[in-house]
Amino acid sequence: MILWRWLRVLAGLLAVSIFVGLPYPGAFAADDDDEILLKRSSVGSLLSNRNKAEGARVAAPSDPPPAVTPAEPAREPEAQAAPAGKRGEGGPIRLFGTLEMRSKIGKMPKWTSVLEKERKNPGYVANRQFPGQGAWKDIKAKLSGMSPLEQVKAVNVLINRWPYRTDMDVWGVMDYWETPVEFFQKSGDCEDFAIAKYFALRDLGFPASQMRIVVLKDTLRNLDHAVTAVYLDGDAWILDNLSNAVLSHKRLSHYRPQFSVNEEYRWAHLTPSAPKKTGR
Repeated sequence: MILWRWLRVLAGLLAVSIFVGLPYPGAFAADDDDEILLKRSSVGSLLSNRNKAEGARVAAPSDPPPAVTPAEPAREPEAQAAPAGKRGEGGPIRLFGTLEMRSKIGKMPKWTSVLEKERKNPGYVANRQFPGQGAWKDIKAKLSGMSPLEQVKAVNVLINRWPYRTDMDVWGVMDYWETPVEFFQKSGDCEDFAIAKYFALRDLGFPASQMRIVVLKDTLRNLDHAVTAVYLDGDAWILDNLSNAVLSHKRLSHYRPQFSVNEEYRWAHLTPSAPKKTGR
């Protein structure tokens, strides 16, 4: 009889434990298994679960959209960094077939010095005399009636009338970038011709975004060289002190640009490697 009473008490306690939620055998074992699974979970799966939860939170209508702060434009690979609006039929113009990386001018003391001195003492003033050609104002008036490409060709011929002189001969140093004023007084070498042509075209109304000074390697002569590039009519036209002819950059495959610059940006140039031939 006593045993029967104890059995009834135990049965009652078991029923109470079920209804009030007391732990039952195996309950903590499940928690331990969960802990083991958590320890074995990969970092990627944890981040994935967190991102899903975060995505659900952001998507909730009660959350206001995050404020957007304008960011500075990132550097562009030059396959996408041709001057704004200057595109060929197949997309952005790749100067001499190169890939380009655009950045701010930064530390380019020779070029920034030219820009600063040119602002203070511009070379293309109305009464600037060109031997055998007259004053700049008269030359400019004649050029104003020409097409942009004809103006480019005329400027190339005009500046090429100056004799070539090395920086060592003129300045006693290996490399010096002249302003147009200095060039007209002393003449200069290839980059000085390029700079003088650049600012002549700027004075004629060509925007900086349409032009560059290009420092390159002439692979035929194995010499460093510099030219002016003008983006016009879906092409890049090259003004060169070695020739009075203005040619498309596509016709000068022996030129390998190292860097180019205008008043706004500079570009580094990379020659894409030829695809490797795979044997059968």
